[in-house]
Amino acid sequence: MWFTSGLAGTGSNDIVVDGVFVPEHRVLDVEDLYAGRCPGREVNPSALLRVPWYTLFVNAVVVPLVGMSRRVLDEAVGIHKSRSAADATTLPRPATLARFTEADFEIDTAYRILQSNLADAFAAVADSDVVPMEMRQRSKRDHIAAVGLAVSAADKAYQVGGPRSIATSSALQSV
Repeated sequence: MWFTSGLAGTGSNDIVVDGVFVPEHRVLDVEDLYAGRCPGREVNPSALLRVPWYTLFVNAVVVPLVGMSRRVLDEAVGIHKSRSAADATTLPRPATLARFTEADFEIDTAYRILQSNLADAFAAVADSDVVPMEMRQRSKRDHIAAVGLAVSAADKAYQVGGPRSIATSSALQSV
């Protein structure tokens, strides 16, 4: 189990098994993943299985972060909606609405960038069986940018969530 802030709920657990035989056909070397030498590629020539492992792996890590930032925004907006439902004179201020707009834009941009890069990699593999190095480098750059956008969006949404966002009962505390 991870004992770092924000990672305890990821399900990323280490499992140690001592003194157990693992047959060779159940072992996969990371070097083979990077080189594209994966079992089953001969019988399943799908382009999806030819996308470089790292390209898919990093998406599997970053896309949930973008989803979490969407949830933070939705929860913060929900706080203001419930306040407005109870008293129509308590509409969010223009600065709050601007923060929500900025956060929504950042989340949407991060998601679109990730989707576009994955689509480009898939198309490259389907066309030529190779993802060019410049495309891989752009993808790595964009993963870093998407994380920054997602964190910025979550921060903006949390900051304008109001006093309810810091309550231990708030869903914002669990995201």
